[in-house]
Amino acid sequence: MLPLHELQSRFFAQLSHGLASGRDGKDPVFDPALVQVVQAGNLSPEERITIYANMYRARLEDVLAGDFAQVAAVLGEQRFSEVAEAYLAAYPSTHPSIQYIGRQFADFLATRAACAELPFLSDLARLEWARVEVFDAPDAEPLQLAQLQTIAPDEWAELRFQLIPACRILSSAWPIHKLWDMEPAASFETTQPVPTCVRVWRTAGFTTYQASMDASEQAALRSLQAGESFAAICAALEETLSVEQAAQAVGSLLLRWIEDGLLAQLPGS
Repeated sequence: MLPLHELQSRFFAQLSHGLASGRDGKDPVFDPALVQVVQAGNLSPEERITIYANMYRARLEDVLAGDFAQVAAVLGEQRFSEVAEAYLAAYPSTHPSIQYIGRQFADFLATRAACAELPFLSDLARLEWARVEVFDAPDAEPLQLAQLQTIAPDEWAELRFQLIPACRILSSAWPIHKLWDMEPAASFETTQPVPTCVRVWRTAGFTTYQASMDASEQAALRSLQAGESFAAICAALEETLSVEQAAQAVGSLLLRWIEDGLLAQLPGS
């Protein structure tokens, strides 16, 4: 008999890659090593393996429906099930944890006919996946306003802030944050494109938030994300605002980001 770890690897491969249960019109191919092991019981080894495979696939479809609940609502139960089945056939699970099964779902949706009718669908899926990612992202001690008050005036120009790991920024041609909030019975087909930039983040209390950003916040946050200095962030806003307006805008944004818990504690704090 094969070593346990080899049997486990083959069993996982059988469940995630090797069985389509006749969905493609062909008879499923069973790993002979597994058939030899699964001998006891009233059912044949092939029947028992098939039951496991179908249960595993159903579990993965349930995970996708949970991670992409609004996409599922837009498509409807039957249509989403068909899309999920096609996705799992194209992108079988490759990780022991089901946490990662939806990583390529948004890209997959972009290739489907559904996106021709509902062109916002893949971006809506990206928003939902961003929410999954930030929920599972590492924690970080958030920056407190009291820490900023200890910084000397001559140190501000070169000061560099960092976003917490549990933060994502998404740009879309569609109002994806509004689509995410719409009721399942809403008429999504009437949605009109509106260029939108959304930040998604999680607090230390494991609550996930999202908010759209105006042009000033987008420019400032992109500069911060790129690791630019406080002076460079101000300069980015001065392209569309006066020096005084830019300084005021950056100050207001800093307060908002600290209140939202978006910024990580400064090094050495």
